[in-house]
Amino acid sequence: MKMRDWVAAGLRASVSGTIASMVTTAALAALARAEGKGALQPINSTSHWLHGEQAGRVEQFDQRHTLTGYATHHASAVFWALPFELWLQRNPPRSTGNLMAQAAGVAAVAAIVDYGLVPKRFSPGWEEVLPPRSIAATFGALALGLVIGGMATRAMRDNGNFKKRPKERRMTSEKIGGHTGHDHRAHEGAEKLYALIDDIRICMMTTSDEQGRLYSRPMYALEPEDTGDLLFFTKLSSPKMGEVKDDSHVNLAFSHPGKQHYVSVSGRAQIVRDRQSINEKWSEPMRTWFPEGRDDPELTLLRVHPETGEYWDSPSGAVMYLYGYAKAVLTGEPPNELGETAKVNLR
Repeated sequence: MKMRDWVAAGLRASVSGTIASMVTTAALAALARAEGKGALQPINSTSHWLHGEQAGRVEQFDQRHTLTGYATHHASAVFWALPFELWLQRNPPRSTGNLMAQAAGVAAVAAIVDYGLVPKRFSPGWEEVLPPRSIAATFGALALGLVIGGMATRAMRDNGNFKKRPKERRMTSEKIGGHTGHDHRAHEGAEKLYALIDDIRICMMTTSDEQGRLYSRPMYALEPEDTGDLLFFTKLSSPKMGEVKDDSHVNLAFSHPGKQHYVSVSGRAQIVRDRQSINEKWSEPMRTWFPEGRDDPELTLLRVHPETGEYWDSPSGAVMYLYGYAKAVLTGEPPNELGETAKVNLR
């Protein structure tokens, strides 16, 4: 995972974690009152790691216990929001129910860690004030807070927040054959399609020769351009170069059976021999396929301008498969709700 992905997830976690912190604090106060305790006692008790077990007996607000307790609680909520946001980043929820299930999973892990793995001194300390049923309800409130926070961060991301600033385009339209730099990612569904491509990278590129015969070869896609163009290193002597010159139409098929992710992209390919572009895109791991390195005179780039695309995204796992099988047997209908597919115009 790239550093910018960690930074973006951290920013989102600061938002969703704050919301989760507020929701759980309100829940702790209500549960404490229902048990006949002071509303601030659970939060005060969280400062027990510093002030000892007597912290849970403090009923009123004071800086020593309340501020320390809330700061600790808030940091914990943000801490658990980070893996939640990272998971959402890699596995975007397909529905609110799916989002709730993911949040519940994180809350369950938090409960196991807080009350099963860490030393008692570093537990939340709520057990000094609340019974187990109320503690379980608080972790339920954590899940609810993460759901609300996840919805908020998704809305902010859709509105343009948390997005990196576009890189300055170093290649002019003349250098790429008059391509205007149109932003393919602006089309509906394109963001999901490119996210799947970025997670897979290896594809089968299909070209055709003069007689219309089709040929497919494995290719490694570099990081997609800000415009959505896809770049591949290859050699000038490769047979596909002649095929691209005869017919620039190509198809790219990305497949990750383990995650049930599949993408097909059709577009036009173009040979890019600009040495500055080759040097900029080169990375040392590419030497595995091109031992002579970036100075190889045969080394060139193949740029694909996507025109249309389609993706299939289905949840993996034996449980989901068995569910789909059971529905098919009982109803005679395919489990369409188990997956997501979309055709995307990338022109």
